[in-house]
Amino acid sequence: MDETDNGRLFYICVLCLTLLLSILGNLLVLTVTACSRKLHTVTTVFIINLAIGDLGITTFVLPFSIHLKIARVWIFGHAWCQIVACLSILFYTISMSSLALVSVERFIAINLPLQYTQKMKCCTVRWMIAIAWIYAIVRAACPLVNFGEYYLSQGKGMCAPNYPHHTAYTVVVLVIGLLIPSTIMCYSYANITKEARKHATRGKIVCDENNCTYVPNRTRENRAAKILAVVTGVFFICWIPYTVSNAYSCFVHHELPYHVDGVTQWLTFLNSAINPWMHSLMNRSFRISAVKLWQRTKLKCSAANEVQPAISSIELTESVKLRTSSIPVNDMCVNNTAETDDNITAIT
Repeated sequence: MDETDNGRLFYICVLCLTLLLSILGNLLVLTVTACSRKLHTVTTVFIINLAIGDLGITTFVLPFSIHLKIARVWIFGHAWCQIVACLSILFYTISMSSLALVSVERFIAINLPLQYTQKMKCCTVRWMIAIAWIYAIVRAACPLVNFGEYYLSQGKGMCAPNYPHHTAYTVVVLVIGLLIPSTIMCYSYANITKEARKHATRGKIVCDENNCTYVPNRTRENRAAKILAVVTGVFFICWIPYTVSNAYSCFVHHELPYHVDGVTQWLTFLNSAINPWMHSLMNRSFRISAVKLWQRTKLKCSAANEVQPAISSIELTESVKLRTSSIPVNDMCVNNTAETDDNITAIT
């Protein structure tokens, strides 16, 4: 089923907006994390890994999908189609694995705080990330060695994997690729919510002149429940339709309508755009660090703008002295350079 020109134009605009949102969000996460020592924690390591995966999807996959929608033909050759499809599976797997690792880390931090230091050592974190990348590389390379194939899907608007003769392998990919990360996230966040509500019910005692009243901490409970609901809900909304459509195409051997394929693929792109804003800006420490970085950048820019006029006035004064003084030119240049350096140092 072909798409209309208006629908194609709208889809291209949505993809471009998703591209911009993802690049800005993931670069913001990487920049703020690199510039703030307070954010150098175990959680941040997994968030950085997630940002790298999402940025890889945005950089190496989404632009080619946009070009395919605009040109309606793949002009980069069969080899590059294989590379782009392989990279898409690689970065998608890294993104999903990182989401699962974030949930595991937060589960240990909240439910097992006394064992956190022992369980989340630096070497353990490195091994977790290394295993995630090894698994992603193996999964992305399988279609290149006859476990399925990569082909150009006009409906998805990109080169995508297909497993027409490997039904058992398709089931394994679906189970490992989506079911296991989803189960880990649901279990972790369900227990985190339970623990958060347990702490929230402790509340506090508020006293006035006449008596004291017990006030349960409902704000904290509601906030924790909302954040976890958003994280889990966004993941399922973005990935369940794509997984179901792939399973349908594999088992029924019939492609879905053009617009359905496109929407399910776009949802996976949208997940990469939402992740940095959802997992970072909902973090109070990250917001504070981002504001401080912005303020430091503004101060540096203001200082640079103030220094330039001052340097110009100094150079003008010194040039007048050069013309009117009887001191040799070479000696004057040396003195001018020293004085100018002193003035610049004083200004800065």
